[in-house]
Amino acid sequence: MSEVSDFKFITDFIGNIIIPALGFLFLFYQIRQINKSIKSNTHQNIYVQVQEFYKTLFQHPELRKYFYDNLEIGLEHKDYERCMILAEMIVDQFGHIVIEKDNFKEKEYETWKPYIESIFQNSPIVRHFFNRNKSWYSDDLQKIFKEATASIIEENKSTNAPEKKPNETS
Repeated sequence: MSEVSDFKFITDFIGNIIIPALGFLFLFYQIRQINKSIKSNTHQNIYVQVQEFYKTLFQHPELRKYFYDNLEIGLEHKDYERCMILAEMIVDQFGHIVIEKDNFKEKEYETWKPYIESIFQNSPIVRHFFNRNKSWYSDDLQKIFKEATASIIEENKSTNAPEKKPNETS
């Protein structure tokens, strides 16, 4: 081979193989960085939503019992509408968490699930809001709430005394 053909072979190799390979590696690196950024933004947005919910409860601590202590609030109660708005906020947040679950590591997402179930199980206003508006939310969130409802029913069965028949006495 002549020096010219050797040089052409080397430049062709660099131009056709090395440069595209380096470009591919750079592109791969950029995609990974963008993916990390998306996950970070997802987590940050969810935590901002959680903080807004907590901030409202901090400003109105008298409402906390309607979300954590299984206490019902009547339609005529002065704070009913505020609680419905908070219920919508929290259910929307749960919907966001479930929709974004692919942006979490599995272990991270699994830590959210008990929190979601606990709020749903311990908040009649959240259950009321969700049941009125369930078509707004993903099948995955509906499934989580359905499982939480089954858990509530099962717990009620196990804690209540068996029903007496009309002719039984104490």
